Amino acid sequence: MVSIRSLCVGAPMLQYAVRFPQDVHGRVNQVGIFQSGWLAGEITRTGSSAGAILFDQLRRAVLAFNYSPDRTNAYGLDGPLLDPVFGTLFLVGLGLRPGGCGDAARRSSTGAHGCLVVGGHAPVFQDHRQTHDVVFLGAPFMYWGFPTMAYLAPDAHGNDVEAPLTEPPPPEWRAKNRGLFVVVLPARIAEVEYLRAAFPDGGVTEIHSEGTAHGLLGSVYEVPPSADPDAPEPHDLTR
Repeated sequence: MVSIRSLCVGAPMLQYAVRFPQDVHGRVNQVGIFQSGWLAGEITRTGSSAGAILFDQLRRAVLAFNYSPDRTNAYGLDGPLLDPVFGTLFLVGLGLRPGGCGDAARRSSTGAHGCLVVGGHAPVFQDHRQTHDVVFLGAPFMYWGFPTMAYLAPDAHGNDVEAPLTEPPPPEWRAKNRGLFVVVLPARIAEVEYLRAAFPDGGVTEIHSEGTAHGLLGSVYEVPPSADPDAPEPHDLTR
């Protein structure tokens, strides 16, 4: 049953869709393989049937992890998303492991949270790139090294810390005359307490959304530049 709240929220959008269907479906009409005329054009260009072309598209999508090359420049890959061995194991695991698809969806959702957090703070990271470094606590769900992050904050300098913190991080995290933005995803949110212990002069900003479980997308722990003249030189956290 449709709740009153859902009806109140959805009514304006439904009304707009009825009044202006071309605007609502504009993007689909532009990129859809049927609506845009792409399929008809491929039939003319290749001489193949519609069924053969659609099957080829399905094959490319299913085998994107271990066979089909990346046809976009979003990830900067020359081949498939995974190498043949791990790509095959990935597909076998999804089929054999109970809940495998659900786990993949959870990882994808958590990765999306990381993109939202970084995307929301990208202007801050960019504006402070001369004074702050970014530390990303997102593994194994999301990594600073993903091309998406370079797209969102291309000039920010960041590092991944893959191992979960079990104690306060060393002072070398904060390089001489530089501060930190430590991005913490929900799965590792408990590690914020270690950050507080190591850098008590920092402050945490929580990013929330009503559309997620518990409403928490992640946190950004900001550490100001050190005023200590004996602070360490820049340190590679990946080593």
